Amino acid sequence: AGALTHASREGRWVLIEDLDSVPIEIQAALVKLFEERLLPLGNGKYERSHPDFRIFATCTTNSFLLSSPQGNERGSLRVGHHRGGGKQILNPSYWRKVHVRPLPYSELEEVAMSLHPDLPISVVNSAISLMQAIDRSGRSNTAESHELRGGDYPTDTENAVVNEARTKISWTGGRSPSVRDLFKLLSRISNGVCFEKNASYTTEAQRTSCMAESVDIFAGSCPDLQIKEEFVALIAAPVWGITRELALNYIASRRPEVTSGPSFFELGRAKIDVPTSLGFSSEPSVTFAQTSHSLRLMEALAVCVRENEPALLVGETGCGKTTVIQQLASRCERSLVVQNLSLQTDSTDLLGGYRPLEIRNVAR
Repeated sequence: AGALTHASREGRWVLIEDLDSVPIEIQAALVKLFEERLLPLGNGKYERSHPDFRIFATCTTNSFLLSSPQGNERGSLRVGHHRGGGKQILNPSYWRKVHVRPLPYSELEEVAMSLHPDLPISVVNSAISLMQAIDRSGRSNTAESHELRGGDYPTDTENAVVNEARTKISWTGGRSPSVRDLFKLLSRISNGVCFEKNASYTTEAQRTSCMAESVDIFAGSCPDLQIKEEFVALIAAPVWGITRELALNYIASRRPEVTSGPSFFELGRAKIDVPTSLGFSSEPSVTFAQTSHSLRLMEALAVCVRENEPALLVGETGCGKTTVIQQLASRCERSLVVQNLSLQTDSTDLLGGYRPLEIRNVAR
């Protein structure tokens, strides 16, 4: 029996994520479950679900979705109709729709301060201001401001901000920034930048490091260097209170300093603990050119390693994607496994599994 069948029999709660991505055939098979609490078992048989069984689902709306010209349902979900990519929710009347509005910035500040109490309030405010400058979700400043408007269209000022963000979506590589990016930025700053306890003042070096983390988080996926520099000059540098020249030089021309020790490897903003029992050599490879560009790239990847963030390197063949990872693994004295995937790659090649085996081969 599947997970839904077990949950229905045992009275568990089920949460279906991204309901609009579920094939229509599967949604149609659950109609009896919604109408009469009968779970289909196949061959025309049904089983009544447990009285305590409950089902929930989630669906992600488009950023700042305006459903009608009259603005009666700002950000409503167009269930029952085809959305982007042919996605659809069958029989939306079966669901009790609860619209979850984004947290206002005032509450985001409270959450951020509770998660990172060691960060100065000025740093948290700057990070939220940066998020606000490129946010396209229509998030309000306070919870009361949205309730007073009754959920109608935003003000003219907010419309101008949203339209500007739409024109500059290329800053973030074509994707909309989320709250997850904001908290990832605060986590990086908390782990990588040292602040004095209860300090209200931040130095220029500290703000510059915060700016660099902001660029990696929000503009790191942008392939166009000119557009990324535009983001640095117009958004990141003013938010963190540093000059445009300093910010652009730090992002595009700086050469990170490399420091190796018996138990650590430090490259610019990243410091990684190195095991001493594997017997690797921490000496730099003679075939790897430590140019300022390659060191900045390795620094960005080293920060991902420190924060335990999966990293996806995108580039043309032969531009050094594999080589820079090999060099970073060597300097951190880590064993690297390179797996080449293709259309013939099976899941068992990565995860392992059982394969048929002849008995005579086992007897040997």
